[in-house]
Amino acid sequence: MVKRNQTVSVKQIAEAVGVSPSTVSMVLNNRGGEFRIADVTSEKIIQTASELGYQHETRTKRKKRGFSKTLVCAFCPVDFNNGPISQLYAGIHRYFAELNQKYETIVFPYELGKLKDKISFISKDFMSGAVMMALNDEDISFIEHTKFDIPVVLFNRTAKGYSSVLTDDYTVGYNAMEHFMKRGHSRLGIVSPNYSSRSLSLRSTGYRDKFRSSGAEEDGSYSYVTTYGDPSDAGGYAAMEKLLQSGEPPTALFVSIDNMMSGVIRRIKEHGIAVPKDMEIISYGSMPFTNIVSPTITSFVPSSEEMSYNCAKLLHRYIEDGVWNDNVKISFEATCVYRESCPE
Repeated sequence: MVKRNQTVSVKQIAEAVGVSPSTVSMVLNNRGGEFRIADVTSEKIIQTASELGYQHETRTKRKKRGFSKTLVCAFCPVDFNNGPISQLYAGIHRYFAELNQKYETIVFPYELGKLKDKISFISKDFMSGAVMMALNDEDISFIEHTKFDIPVVLFNRTAKGYSSVLTDDYTVGYNAMEHFMKRGHSRLGIVSPNYSSRSLSLRSTGYRDKFRSSGAEEDGSYSYVTTYGDPSDAGGYAAMEKLLQSGEPPTALFVSIDNMMSGVIRRIKEHGIAVPKDMEIISYGSMPFTNIVSPTITSFVPSSEEMSYNCAKLLHRYIEDGVWNDNVKISFEATCVYRESCPE
């Protein structure tokens, strides 16, 4: 037990109560209700802090004695699949674990399109910096019109005034179409989510641009069809149903995000289409599903962990320098992993 005449830290209170230091910090900063921390836990933290003689410092006092927070948050949508989240966190954690300095990293969930609801937390009162992933156009618009007092680095997104580490999404779509055309396909299709983001738009644009630049658009022997759906199994199934009803099915299909892949494959099999004999498929993403389904799915796989590692590296530099307005862009190429659905 800590004596009352000693300096008491948040960590010591956390150990005494049996909770995490971040939980103690939230309660002592009057944010327990916002994070739905149980009243009984909050009361125990406050009581223990009082018994130990904890003195809550203002931010001004902390600045005077050179204190700086080292909490870094990774903002991820609540409905995002576990594969990218685990890879994102792994890269960030690996970078900060290599430092001699002590940084704490946490995953901070938000609802896609409603990042603005978390604005009260995106400040130096709560964290030292943030990495944000999977922002849609509404979220991008929000951060472009908001000036934060902490550095923010974007994972696979771009926004005016922010640094990013991203996949070359345009080249992904372009290369997918190029591969299909080299293999002699003339009926081509794409399945894409029904929400707007720059990354998805670039993949679709690259795919369509290669189709146009080859002269196929003017060639009556070629066809091109696009369908949209929710970024889920059900959305993939529904999008594939629309595509099959639109006429003769394509012989080559690009699925621009692998969240939809299981539904796409399920509907294709129900329709009696053999993959890859009747239809070759290329997807984008790193979900484990693509490597265990039959047939296995050829995919452009992003370097998610290395990208997040570089997000953390960039963020650390900004935190240490106190300057983060240089708008750096670091690009990684996705690797095409050839599997059964589309040979090399």
